[in-house]
Amino acid sequence: MKSRNNFKHLLLMMALAITMLPLAAFAQAAKLKMPDFSGLASKATKSVDIDMDRDMLKNAMGFMTGNNTDPQLAESLKGIESLTVKVFSFDKPGVYSMKDIDGVVKQVETRGWKKLLSVNQGNQTVGMWMLDGGARPADGGMFFVAAQPTELVLINIAGKIDLATLSKLQGRMGMPNMGLGGAAPAAPASPASPAAPAAPAAPASPPGQ
Repeated sequence: MKSRNNFKHLLLMMALAITMLPLAAFAQAAKLKMPDFSGLASKATKSVDIDMDRDMLKNAMGFMTGNNTDPQLAESLKGIESLTVKVFSFDKPGVYSMKDIDGVVKQVETRGWKKLLSVNQGNQTVGMWMLDGGARPADGGMFFVAAQPTELVLINIAGKIDLATLSKLQGRMGMPNMGLGGAAPAAPASPASPAAPAAPAAPASPPGQ
C-alpha cells in the first residue's frame, strides 16, 4: 500500500511539472539567446558587454538610488528581470555582417514579439521589438538593434519595461543612446557678458588752434 501511494505521489508530481513547463518557458521567452561575440569583440576598437540578472540589477539600483537617481526610474527598474547590452565599435566598415545577428532577430520574429520600429536607410538598420507579458508584466521584454557600418548595438531587456523607462535608461548602466525622447536637456547657454562702455570722445579743439 505504501509503495502504491508513493507511485501515485510521483505521478502527481510529474503531472504538475509537465503543466508548469509552458509557463516556465514563457517566463524566459523575453531573455534572448545571444551568440558568442568574442570574435567580433577581438576585432572591435571598443566593446561593451553587460549581462545582469535580477540580483545584479538590484545591487546596481541600490547604487543608483544612493547617487540621487530619479526615484521613478529606480522604481521602474524593479520590474526588470535581466539586462543584456552588446556594443561593438570598429575602425572600418565590413568587419561584421547581418548574418552575425540573424539568429537573434529570428527569435523575436517567430515568438510573438511586436515590431515597434523598423528603419532601413542605405547601410544602416534600426529595429525595436516588444513582448507583451499580458497578465504577467514580468514576462514581457524588449529587443533593440542598431547596425551601422562601424558600430553594432544590441540590447535585450526581460521583464516589465516600457518606452518611458527605456528613455530614462539611455546613458545609464551601460545603455547607449537609442534616439528615444526623454534625454536630459542641454545645459542653458551662459549669458553673454555686457559690452564694455565706449570711451568718451575727445573734446574738439577750439578754433584757431
